[in-house]
Amino acid sequence: MGQVHVAKWLIILITTYVASSTSKVVLGNEMAAIDERCDQTPHPGQCKNLLIQHPWASKPIQSATQFLDLSVERTLDGALKARSDAYSLGAHFDSKEAWENCMEMYDQTIHRLNQSVSCPVNVCSRSDVQAWLSTALTNLDTCREGMSVLGGVASASLQSMLQSITIHVTNALAINKVTLTKQGMETMGIAMKTPSVGKRVDAVVAQDGSGDYKTIQEAVDGAGQRPKGSRRYVIHVKQGVYEEYVTVGVNSNNMMIIGDGIGKTIVTGDKSNAR
Repeated sequence: MGQVHVAKWLIILITTYVASSTSKVVLGNEMAAIDERCDQTPHPGQCKNLLIQHPWASKPIQSATQFLDLSVERTLDGALKARSDAYSLGAHFDSKEAWENCMEMYDQTIHRLNQSVSCPVNVCSRSDVQAWLSTALTNLDTCREGMSVLGGVASASLQSMLQSITIHVTNALAINKVTLTKQGMETMGIAMKTPSVGKRVDAVVAQDGSGDYKTIQEAVDGAGQRPKGSRRYVIHVKQGVYEEYVTVGVNSNNMMIIGDGIGKTIVTGDKSNAR
């Protein structure tokens, strides 16, 4: 997987706030809106601290969708600001490979956050945003855990930085989830859903060899070879326990993974089987 080079000026920061004198304010004044929404997240204090700093402090939040967009945008902004600090720590690590892998995951996180922020102007849904945010969270966890085995002041500083961003991504996932009505589960940072009758499937994963692939990672990698802008690629993972840690690359866009249902298709996330 090639490293994603992200320059701040290339990131498109998009907001969906539209001021209108005839608009109905759903949650009242700004602080009341922030308090009410943030109290529904796993980390209310961090959510409030993040959002009270936004530049529209005198104007109300008018919908759950706008609240989500604002939360993800602020999270992306924080990740971009921390990026230069994260890269500056590289000289302090003896294991350059571990640090480089972590930074690759970090840049992939920025890519997924940018996709989520750009959703209003692209053909995507809140389920897509949930998948992208879940992937961002998986990347951050992978990066942080990789750094934890190195030890030292630089490692501790980087882990603290990653933990802060992780909290905000976790909150964004919670905010987005309330706008979704779906069955299934979120597994390994991928939208893992129960297949509906007659749903088109592009690839099948089966441990017994009856499908197109035997592992989820192989199927995900195959999806990443498609031309940019291709239609949604659906992978059906048949019943079984898949002891693998799935890495979703930045080229694996517009992809959905469906299982056979909760308790039937299980991904353990075993890193000993990661690539």
